[in-house]
Amino acid sequence: MISNERVGLRARQESDVAVLHDELYNDVATRSRADSRPWRPIPSGSAVSPYAVSDPQDDATCFSVVDFSTGELAGERASRQPSD
Repeated sequence: MISNERVGLRARQESDVAVLHDELYNDVATRSRADSRPWRPIPSGSAVSPYAVSDPQDDATCFSVVDFSTGELAGERASRQPSD
């Protein structure tokens, strides 16, 4: 886990997916502003959810953000390596 005093980044877990999908993806107004792709409905729990746990990739890593004061999931962070 990567952490500081308030939050930590940890590997995405299956239990995070429904929360992230419902709270972040289904917030259509915010998601539409944050992503260049058009929003389309995707059922929570779908393998195509942008928050679905997937096999490790060489160019991207997805983390869940955890609030240490409450222990609750606070968000997500993705890290992408530039391609050559």
